[in-house]
Amino acid sequence: MTFTDPHTGNRRLPIVFSDADRDLFSEAEAESRLMLADGLNHFNPNGSSVAETAKGNWRKVAIAWSISERTTVRQNWIAGHLNLKSASTASRRVRQYCLRSVSRAN
Repeated sequence: MTFTDPHTGNRRLPIVFSDADRDLFSEAEAESRLMLADGLNHFNPNGSSVAETAKGNWRKVAIAWSISERTTVRQNWIAGHLNLKSASTASRRVRQYCLRSVSRAN
C-alpha cells in the first residue's frame, strides 16, 4: 500500500512504527511537554499565549533549542507547539540560535 504526499505529490510507502517505537515517541513527547511548560513559565511569567508572541521571538527559539537538544521529538512538533511556522523554520532558527550563542561566547 502506498500513499501520495500532499505536498510533493510523490508516492511512497507509509511509515510503520512498532509498539516500542510508539512508547519512545510518547515518552519523548511527554518530556517535551514538561520542558515546554517550564520554558513558557520561565520566559512568560504573566502567562501570555505563545500565539501572541512573534514567530521569531528568541525566547521561543531558546525553548525550541532546549527541546531539540534534550528530546527526540520532531521539529514539526516543536514548530507547532511554539508557533514557529514550520519544521524547517524551527530547525533554521535553532541553528541560528546555536551559532549566535557560540559567536557571543568567543
